[in-house]
Amino acid sequence: MTCSHSTRHGYAHRAGPVLCAGLLVFVGVSHASAQNLTITGGTLDADLNITQSAGITLQGDRGFTFTGASFIGHFKPWDDCHLVGAAPCGPGDRVSLYASWSSSDLPGVATLDGTTYPKVGGPADPGLTVEFFGSVLLPPLSESATVVAPIAFDGKFYVPGGPITLFGSGMATLTITPDRAIPGRWRVNQVHYQLGPALPSPWMAADVGAVSLPGRSAAVGDSIVVLGDGTDVWGTADAFRFVHQPVSGDTAISAHLSTGEKTYPVIAYTSTTPDAFAKAGLMLRESLGAGSPSVIVDVKPNGEIEFMVRYAAGEPTIYLGGADTGSTDLWLSLRRTGNSVSAAYSADGHMWVDVGSASVPFGGANLLGGIAVTSHDPSALFGVLADHVSIRSTTRTNLLTRGNFEDYNPPALGLPGWVSDDDLRQVPAKSETHQPHSGFKNGACWTPDYLDCGMYQEVNAPASGRYTFTIYATADRPGGLVGVNVNGLTATYSEVNAAAFGAYALHTMTITAAANDIVRVWMYSPASPGYVVVDDASLVLDAGEGLVTSGTWTITPIASDGAFSLTGATFDVNGTYDGGPTSLLSQCATSGQRCRPGDTVNLSAGFTNETPVPFENPARGSATIGGVTYSPVQFGGTVSLSGGSARLPDAAPGDLAIVTSPFTISGTLKGFNLFGEPSQLFAVPLAGGGTARAELLAGPGIDGSIVFSVYRITYEFEPQ
Repeated sequence: MTCSHSTRHGYAHRAGPVLCAGLLVFVGVSHASAQNLTITGGTLDADLNITQSAGITLQGDRGFTFTGASFIGHFKPWDDCHLVGAAPCGPGDRVSLYASWSSSDLPGVATLDGTTYPKVGGPADPGLTVEFFGSVLLPPLSESATVVAPIAFDGKFYVPGGPITLFGSGMATLTITPDRAIPGRWRVNQVHYQLGPALPSPWMAADVGAVSLPGRSAAVGDSIVVLGDGTDVWGTADAFRFVHQPVSGDTAISAHLSTGEKTYPVIAYTSTTPDAFAKAGLMLRESLGAGSPSVIVDVKPNGEIEFMVRYAAGEPTIYLGGADTGSTDLWLSLRRTGNSVSAAYSADGHMWVDVGSASVPFGGANLLGGIAVTSHDPSALFGVLADHVSIRSTTRTNLLTRGNFEDYNPPALGLPGWVSDDDLRQVPAKSETHQPHSGFKNGACWTPDYLDCGMYQEVNAPASGRYTFTIYATADRPGGLVGVNVNGLTATYSEVNAAAFGAYALHTMTITAAANDIVRVWMYSPASPGYVVVDDASLVLDAGEGLVTSGTWTITPIASDGAFSLTGATFDVNGTYDGGPTSLLSQCATSGQRCRPGDTVNLSAGFTNETPVPFENPARGSATIGGVTYSPVQFGGTVSLSGGSARLPDAAPGDLAIVTSPFTISGTLKGFNLFGEPSQLFAVPLAGGGTARAELLAGPGIDGSIVFSVYRITYEFEPQ
């Protein structure tokens, strides 16, 4: 999220060969054409130190591809930083990334809907036009620098039957060095544009509230690109772009946010400063409704941090606190524990500064968490890059399908999800829109007669442990019940008290179940006139007993082993093991030839020993589980350390390079007796996460180039 006073550059048309800067896109702007096509990939590289054309590739929906080259056109990075008499390209200047090519400037080959167009760009052939929008703030002078920025893309492909409108988003990367001819000025040496595909599951994207320009979002390497319009996150109703995923229970969200830019200006070829009240940050929210209860920590273009909350639907948003950081390249954190939500920021992702906390009475455990962006300007998109994004819930994902009934077409119920208990009851249960707790739909049993009714849903327990069932329920007369069965036997239930219309009560029940047990959650309405209504149900495997609150997991390739020391509320385990899947070691296995500066590596690892054999699968140590100590013990089970990706830096021989990424742990760590035929002593379902840190040694490769070998990988757990 860069922000400074804008230096506006005049528009310069370059009549000679233009060296193209990259391509990168993913937003939805209103287009006149009825045929819209999303670009989901593509690249364009421009080396501004040599005079040659640049290759361009595009991929998109409906099998669309384009491979070609760009020649004469408009390319503002060149105009601003290379042409004689151009405006300054110095530290603190905002340089436009606008570029456009059309018709014969863009010859190539295209495919669409299975048809190949071999001569795109000729006088009598289909034409293609492309435009890239964005800007980037140049840093203080140094020996060299790489700067990145979000970018939007629009285009048209002219085919028989009418033009096809193209749109997308992505990220531009500029390589810059000081200009030797003009002291105090940067020279842009290379521009790389990369288009991004849609966000991977479980990420989703939506425009919340009334926006003028549809937002865009994309996954580019390890970064998430978010471009958003909207008047604000403020008042009684919000308008912004929200990239989110479902979260449940106690939740921690953190991310590194940078390069907030006015990505889609009205005057395309100039660089303009974002609106002072534009913002990008982390949010927890009950729903996608404009007036939903929510809490946000964000940063504005001047580096000001805001911590704000809307306590109830339709109420005004309240400013709780903030900080003036002077930077828009920051780490933000939002953490929910029960009803308490706290916010913090950091300059480096390690040393955190608290912004404040608040008690927010959200209406249930299930929320939406993610990245919120608003431009505060109906004529522009505000773009932000997010990396090292980590969302961790201390309870597992809701195991119920359609727990909120929103995906049913009333009065239908059915698999997957809720089933009417027709075999045992006299009136069928249904979905409806009459009395929702949240959203627009709920489940119900209604009858004017002396007949009973019920509904249920069954799931297989994914692991042994404690489960929590929550459901909102209300009734107009006594006798209603909600409960849980395990393998056909009643485990627990709760009475639904009579209350006024819409006056829901939250029912919370806990059970224990073994892996693969059949867990049935249910509602019962008695044989008397009236109703029982339910909504917003969840069944989660509690991670509290297996939540790692501190500890480390270390992999040492030189000794070819791993070691772990994990502590939680009810356990303390210490062990070592020989071997295990480690992504980084696999990538750097062949004399380091696949680990070079600039490569992207993954920091995931794991441990698996499902069927222990004494002395053949050595994984030994000690454990204290629930106050009982086991020593020595053989460890088994399957544990995954899911880390993100990191880019290897430039280095010289002998340098120790360090790269980091957030990670989460999942799986079950089991304990077995060490001698004799293995028998299981305990099983701990693990949850939690922190920061993965890889240390790599730089040295010469076979061809004399720099390659890396792995020295150590450490996973350090953070309190949840």
